[in-house]
Formats: sequence, C-alpha cells, structure tokens
Amino acid sequence: MQEHTGGAEAYRAALKAGRRFVAEQNSAGRSGLLPVLEPLLSESCGEIPLGLYEIPLKKIRGTYAAGRSHALSGSFMPILKEESEFAAKWRALYASALDKGIVEPIRVYEYLGYYYVMEGHKRVSVASVLSNYSLLAQATRLMPPSGAETPEHTVFFEILGGDRKKIIRHMWFSTAGRITGLREMAGGDEELLENTFSTFRAAYHKQGFDHSLPGITTGDAFWQYAKLYGLPISVKDSELQKNLARCRPQWELLSHPEPVKTVSGPAAVSKPLFFIPRGTSPSVMFAYRNSQSRIAAEAHEAGRFALRRAFPELLVSAVDELPTEIGSDVLFVTDPSLSDAALRAALENKNTLVLLCHDEPVGITGTYCAKIEEAAFLMGALAGSLSQSARIGWLRPPYDLGGRGRDLQAFAQGASAARPAARVFMAEAGEDLNAVRRRWAERGVDAIILPRSDFGARPAVKAFPGVFAHLCSLSRDGTIAETLAAAAWHWDAFYVKFIQSVIEGGVPAEQLHYRMGLDSGVLDLHLTAQASGAKRCLSVFRHALSAGLLVPVDENTPVEIYEG
Repeated sequence: MQEHTGGAEAYRAALKAGRRFVAEQNSAGRSGLLPVLEPLLSESCGEIPLGLYEIPLKKIRGTYAAGRSHALSGSFMPILKEESEFAAKWRALYASALDKGIVEPIRVYEYLGYYYVMEGHKRVSVASVLSNYSLLAQATRLMPPSGAETPEHTVFFEILGGDRKKIIRHMWFSTAGRITGLREMAGGDEELLENTFSTFRAAYHKQGFDHSLPGITTGDAFWQYAKLYGLPISVKDSELQKNLARCRPQWELLSHPEPVKTVSGPAAVSKPLFFIPRGTSPSVMFAYRNSQSRIAAEAHEAGRFALRRAFPELLVSAVDELPTEIGSDVLFVTDPSLSDAALRAALENKNTLVLLCHDEPVGITGTYCAKIEEAAFLMGALAGSLSQSARIGWLRPPYDLGGRGRDLQAFAQGASAARPAARVFMAEAGEDLNAVRRRWAERGVDAIILPRSDFGARPAVKAFPGVFAHLCSLSRDGTIAETLAAAAWHWDAFYVKFIQSVIEGGVPAEQLHYRMGLDSGVLDLHLTAQASGAKRCLSVFRHALSAGLLVPVDENTPVEIYEG
C-alpha cells in the first residue's frame, strides 16, 4: 500500500511537471508534446542494427511513431489524467522500479546521434522521474536519406567516418570539421580520443557547464579546449578544473556569439579594458613564429622599431612563439597561425591586452588586419592603365597576405575598371619563374605582379621592409624591363597610434576588430618615375575606395581569371 501511495504522489508530481512544460512551450509558440520522428523522414531510411547497450536519457529526443505523442510531454513527463489506464500502468511501473529497477530493455531508433522510442515510453518517463542516467536499449540506426546535406547530416557522417555501426555516445558537434580536427590532434587514435573526451566530459559536467552553456555541445567545448591545451589532456583534476574555468569566456562566446564591432583604426577612449594609469607607458611584447613568412615578419619588425623610436621610454620585447607567462601589458601576435596560442594567452593573462593579426575576429582576443584587397585593386588599376596589350600577369605569392583570398579578384576588378578589355593570367609561385615569364611574354603579357620573395629574379628596386608585391613591365623576351610600383605594409601607422591611444586613455572595454585600409596609412603604393603619369588615375580610385563609393571586390560582377 505504501508503494502505491508513493506511485500516486510521483505520478501527480510528474503530471504537474508535464502539463507545465506543455503550457510553457505553447506560450512560446511551440508544441509541448513528445517530438515524433516518422513524419520528419521524407524518404525511407536504411536500417543498421547497433545491438544492446546503455543509452543516456539526455540523448532520447522523442518517439518514433505518433502513438504516444499525446500521452507524454516533450520532457517525457505524463500529461494524461490520473484516472487513465496509462496512469495506472505508469504507477505500477514506478513501484516496480523502486523495488528492482528497470531491467527490461527499451527499443529505440537512432537517427543523427539521438534516440526515438519504439517500445518503452513509460520506462523512459519513470527513469526520468527517478533521475536515472541511462537505460538499457536495443538500438537500430536509421541512415539518413541519400542526398541529405544539412549541417546536422554532415556532422553525423563525419563522426561515423567509415564505420556505419559506430555508436555515438556523447560526442556531438554543432559545426562540421571539429571531429576531424580532434582526430588529427589525436593522431587518428580513436581510443585516445574517446578516453580523453570522457575525462574532459566528467570535469566539464562537474562544473555545471552543460547546463550553464546550452548553446554549445560538450563536444564543441572539448574541441576548443583541445585546440588550446592539446591532447591528451591533464588527468590532474585540480589542473583540469582550473583550465576549464579559464576557458569559460571563450565558451560563452561560442554559446552566445555576438557580432564583433569592426573599426578602421585605434582612437583614445575613456574606459580602459585594463588599468594603466593615464600618461603611463605600457610594456609591449611582439610575438612571431619561426615558420612565419620573412616578408610579413620584416614588416611587423619595422613597425616595432618605429614604436621604439616614437616612445624611447617604452619597454618593448619580441619573442618567437608564445611563452606561458606573458608579463606585458599589451601583446601583439603578428602571425595568424598563432591564433590558438593568442587565445590561450588572453584567457590565462587577464591583465594583458592581446591583439592578433588576423583578417577576421577570433575568440576573445582583439584582432587587426590590413585591407589587402584595396591595395590589390589599385595595383590592378595601375597595371590596366599602364599596359599596352591589356594583358596582365599575376604570380600568386607563396605566403598568405591576409586578404581573405580576395586579393586576386580585387586586382582583376581594378584592372578591368581602368581597362575594360584587360585580361589577367594567374600562375602559382611554385612554378619556375623564368618559364612563367616566357610563357606570359608569348601571350602578349606586358605587365606583371610579382610577390617580393627569395626565388627567381627580383625586380630592380630596393625592397625596403614592408613591401610585399611589385608591379613590373615585362619585355617581349620574358625579362623584367622595369619596376613600376610597389605595394607595402606600414604597420608603424597602427602600432604607434594604438599605443598612443593606450597612453592617453586606455583601450575600449569591448572586443574590436581593427580593419584598416589605404586611408589609415597601414597600406600604401609607391610609384617609380616610370609610373608617375598614372598618379591622377590612382588618386581617383583611391578617393572612391576611401569614400565608400567603390568596393574592391564586387561579388555580383566577378572578373574571369585565366590560368597560366
């Protein structure tokens, strides 16, 4: 009799919770009933038996068929009245579960990593009321219809890899590519990956992140953590918990992404992000990478030396890679490939302002970049106006210029703007430069863009630090006739102004993306005497770009690029 009374009270409480869930969902314009999978499948699905194993209750999303959809809420709580036959069976099952547990397996279909109940709906409901973690289930996988290309399908197939019977337990991702990245970090060792994730997941749940950060999956958080701290992760619980707490700001950003404000340059503000007394010089560190292109490193070094000249009292240091302890007020990370290290530095050094040279916002760090496409457009316009044949060559640089891969199209559109009949030929920097020049000359090319680099013949002009490309005229025999212009970074225009703004008033108390064009002084074109006649043409295009009257890359009118 005591068990029956307890079952009645449990059903009454579950009924109240179920009806409350339905009401809350209805008020938000959603159905509060149990989700049904079958109507969502537009085509028949292949079935793959997965066998008998424990499945977490959290992974049970709904029911396969509509039979029980009106007996249970979406939270698997009952919604039928206490006098119903369903309620009587539920109470009897509850009493039995208190006595010996739920031993009979349920039957489920697995679809895209989640489970939908075929038999055992009341068992799931009772187990949820009893706060059970999992249930024994006989599972069958429904393979998605052929041609399914939603992000969820992509993640599903990426997790499976080549194993169609792989059991997806807890590791799920909101975006494709993350499990592939984790497998690469683990060297393809699936057992290491699973064990490491289990360790991480336990610590992650211990701090309650699975509830406080509903916008990301535990797999998403694991991927971000592994990018920062590597694999395998520390098994020392105290160290792991400390690192998890450090990562929270980045996970919050993943969970609730907000647009990052893009600005054209630094300016003094009144509310600093970190405290530096007004008028005091901050300590500054520049971080490079051994594998960083020499061209880009030289340009940032020139900016660093300009900063030291502008502020002789400033403590400025430079390091290859990033140390664990920063010890500086401002850290400029000059290579985009150091983005993960920069993010970790920002998370672990709360009193350091970290800025990463990257062409798009990255995590909680500030970012800065030059609008390479603006310089590329002007170089194209210059080439178009100076070419006699309207045939122009572009040699793709062997290093990343930070132009979002749009610099070639910007160059072609600039050439077309100045010379509508212009044709742009593209070759890769890995080819033999002499052969490329001869081939172009045979096609009538008489103006070419060359990256500043150490291979082949250099243009006959002094390559001062910051120059990343030259525009040259090409002779009929494939030799360089003369240099017409050079495109260059001038990072001192950013570094000096930024530190000046810090000294005068601090930096904005928000994440910013500094994206600077020709009008900022970070980029410029240097013309030789041979190209001086084109200054007026360039002035018109430069003004149009700065005023927003012209975009360097019009996505609606792409210009054809010719291979070779």
